[in-house]
Amino acid sequence: MERALQRMSALVGLPALLAEHGVPLASVTDGLDLPPDCFGNPDARIAYGTASRLLTRAAELTGCAHFGLLLGLRHDHRIMGEAGQWMMAAPTLGAALAGFIAIQPTATRGGVAYLNRYGNDIILGYGTVDRFNLLATQQLGSVLAVGLNMVRNLTGGRAQPLEMIFAFRPPANPVLWSRLLGVPTRFNQPENGIILPRSAMLLPVVAGDCSKGADAGRLASLQRQAAKGMPPPPASMTFDVIRALRVGILTGEVTATRTAGRLGLHPKAMARGLSAEGARYQTLLDHVRSTTAQQLLSVTDLPVADIALSLGYANHAGFVPAFRRWTGQSPSEWRKRQQAR
Repeated sequence: MERALQRMSALVGLPALLAEHGVPLASVTDGLDLPPDCFGNPDARIAYGTASRLLTRAAELTGCAHFGLLLGLRHDHRIMGEAGQWMMAAPTLGAALAGFIAIQPTATRGGVAYLNRYGNDIILGYGTVDRFNLLATQQLGSVLAVGLNMVRNLTGGRAQPLEMIFAFRPPANPVLWSRLLGVPTRFNQPENGIILPRSAMLLPVVAGDCSKGADAGRLASLQRQAAKGMPPPPASMTFDVIRALRVGILTGEVTATRTAGRLGLHPKAMARGLSAEGARYQTLLDHVRSTTAQQLLSVTDLPVADIALSLGYANHAGFVPAFRRWTGQSPSEWRKRQQAR
């Protein structure tokens, strides 16, 4: 799998926030592969892992454990380029978020945004698919903070999230996170996201200009425009299936038929596309499950049985031999070795 790229977006605010903490930008960027003047261009692309390392270093050097969260809270949909343009022209929050999710693959190859049911509510979620970037907790905090501002500001404050959930261990001061975000928070969860009442999807967007239109033609035009900044993946069907599976495992919908349906394809067409790229569906499903399992084992304290259920396994007994096949170790052994590093 290729190493993932992502758009700079909220990272353009990094120098200013570092300066407020008395930390020079050069100390954070030292040794990292960054394009010239990327902090002045939200459309610049950098490696997904580099983005994570920037925020991790910034948190360490400033001594601010919630640095990523603070950075994200300074931005909203207006930092998102073409996706932001779409959202400001959409009639409702639901339409805005659906369009955002359609355009989002042009902004990052390392993560996937999605809308799913969450009990009787809706989750605007985000999951990583980059196996080289298992410890991206600062990045996750930043992404979800931007998403929170996006939801609130698009609706003029009418959309009131019920809570936010995070797939990593509680920070030293979880109460501070709830206070900064203005919503209840829970940690050690199997996914990251903003929980919204279903009624919020019908709220009108008040933050932009609906006269620009938000029909399918405009969405396609914005997708093409946004895609110009991101080199096409060498295996586009493989990339699409991995993203679809990352969302599907959260709801247990991981059959080839279900995944093809998410992509608007017949299962045979999906299989032919994967075969042409030298990929197999079951191999990709194993890849996504393995990556997600390793993330949850690395940064949460979730019991192995709960992780198994979150990956779509019926029970613990089915997950353990699969994980051993992927890594050569049991989940518990793998976690202990990670914690010992």
